[in-house]
Amino acid sequence: MTSVIFPIHNWVDQNCFLTVGKEMLGGKVPYRDIFEQKGPLLYAIHAVAVFISPKTFTGVYIIQIVFFTAYLWIIKKIAALFTSERLSVYASVITGIVTAVTYCYSRGDNAEEFCLPFIAYALYTMMKAFREDFGEAFSYKAMLVNGFFAGCIFWIKYSVLGFYIGFITGFFIISLT
Repeated sequence: MTSVIFPIHNWVDQNCFLTVGKEMLGGKVPYRDIFEQKGPLLYAIHAVAVFISPKTFTGVYIIQIVFFTAYLWIIKKIAALFTSERLSVYASVITGIVTAVTYCYSRGDNAEEFCLPFIAYALYTMMKAFREDFGEAFSYKAMLVNGFFAGCIFWIKYSVLGFYIGFITGFFIISLT
């Protein structure tokens, strides 16, 4: 429903996100002047969307396309670790279709949708470590990027951090050996 076809959104959360984003552009401070329970990065993303398209969800749609493209690119990189380049493209397309037709995507503009590329990158780091060298996959640079992405997830919707908790715990156990 977050597309150029739908000028309004009939679900509560998306309208709240966009309203907070609009108010941020108007100089209001989230959690002080206007309150909603999600993280400030989600509202900043929606503020950018309002900057792109002030009266519709077109800006959100464009940003979702960027995030979904990043997600599919990382899925392709994961598949390329285990298959040929051609098959990794097919795996990415099939994953994109399966992801897009799931129930949680039926309304669009969910906080979890913006977290997908960050979680996929952690999964890529793990799969690369199992496929190649643990030391290279868990380098300081890779851990810095994953730490930044975990922070992004925290500031979008903290309850999605469960995957990263398992990821960091696994990395800690591997680093002890």
